[in-house]
Order: sequence, then structure tokens, then C-alpha cells
Amino acid sequence: MMEERSVYDTPRLACDTAIQYLQPGVYHMQSPNYKRDDPGNYTNDFRCKYRMHAADSNGMLRFDCFFFQLEDSQYCLKDSFAVARDEGAQTITNFYCGRTKTPKTLFAKNIDVSFKTDSSGTDKGFFCTVMSKEAVAGCGSLPCGKRYLGPGTYSLLSQNYPENYGNNIYCKWELVASDPSNTVDFSCSSFDMISWDNSCEWDWMKVDDVRHCNNNKPAPQQFTGGVTVEYSTPDLPHKTRKGFKCTVSIRDSKLANESN
Repeated sequence: MMEERSVYDTPRLACDTAIQYLQPGVYHMQSPNYKRDDPGNYTNDFRCKYRMHAADSNGMLRFDCFFFQLEDSQYCLKDSFAVARDEGAQTITNFYCGRTKTPKTLFAKNIDVSFKTDSSGTDKGFFCTVMSKEAVAGCGSLPCGKRYLGPGTYSLLSQNYPENYGNNIYCKWELVASDPSNTVDFSCSSFDMISWDNSCEWDWMKVDDVRHCNNNKPAPQQFTGGVTVEYSTPDLPHKTRKGFKCTVSIRDSKLANESN
């Protein structure tokens, strides 16, 4: 979990049907009457909606709930907490209620949350956070985003490398070889991403959806046609690390075959 400072000393999001474009940072939402030390029950017949987008078009939102207790019911037909996110052209919505059907950590560019209560029972409610991350790469690195690459060698660097990276960063490189038959070699000569709580939750790199952290440097790997690399950093500027220096080499498969 985040440190208490990062959880509670953050701006509170207001109910709003208009889209809120969140600048990099951490925000929170909470049910009516929620108190940190003694959560009070929320009210009946209440409606609230949050529509959140990352202000950075290449950035990302991270959604977490640290406290969640709603009136339980089958299919969450009474009180409910709905979380919707876009995945490609599809919108996926999950409904939560009770004390066991609780929201999971979620990454998405856009997130909508709807909280509604009926006229019957209540419970202590929820306290959730939204971290808005910006897309930043290091000097001399390929910029974040989708890149079509011809044969050659390219650098992937964390922000400020070899100095410590900043906080609230999410960068995704979708690297596509200009010829889909070309070979893509990926390797890291330096890797230092250790979460402040020794988990793999806050500081990490993903290579083709496999997560690496805590000095578990990715092994050299070879792909055909492309590779996707992501990295994410926490909201704690005093607990960041030096990051990484990696390279991606695109080799023309036709030339390689001719040389053999």
C-alpha cells in the first residue's frame, strides 16, 4: 500500500458528470461520512459519478481502493460501486458491493466510477485513490508511444537516467518492426527498480506483459516483429531509484538469412 501521507493528504475528487482531466499526481474519492479513524455509514438514496481521464494523452490512471464496505446484495442490485474502463473499442464495467467483492487495482487511460445507494441498509463505504501518471522517457531514449522501427539499435531509458527517475510516471513503448519478419533483440545493461515496500506494485518494468522489479533485471530476449515495454513509478519522490538502460535492436531477417 501507499504510505499514509500519499493516501490521505491528497486532493479529493468531487462528484461530477463532466470529464475530469487529472494532472500527474494522486487524488482520492470517498463515500459520504467517511472518516479516516472512524468511518461513518453513508446515506441512503445517494448518487455520485466520477469520470476521469489522464491529462497526458500517453499517460495512465492507476485506481486502488484501500477501504471498501458496502451493503451486500445479489448482483449488487441494492448499493453498488461500478467501475468502467475502456479496453480498445470495448468498455468493460464491473460492479462491486459487500465486503468481499471489492475493487482490484486497475490501470486504464480513462476510468468512470458510479456509486449509488438505495433506500434500505447502509455500511461504512469506501476510500479509493486515483494516481494520474505522465508518459516520460529519459534523454536520448525513444519517446513513449507506438514506434515503427527500421533496422538499427535504439535506446530505452528511464527518466533522468543515470540519476533517479521521477514519480507518477507511466511509459509504454509499442515497438513494431517495419518488416514484421524482422528479429527484435531486447536487453538491459543496467536495471535498478526497487519498490519502497519491496513489493512489485509501485516500481516495475514489463516486457511483453512480464513484470520485472527489485533488481530482477530482464534477461536478454528475442522477438519477431516487435515488443512492448512499459515502466511505472510511484508517488514517492524521496524513494525512487536509478531506473534502467535498455536497448532494442532490429535486425533485417532477409540479410541475416543471406549471410548464412
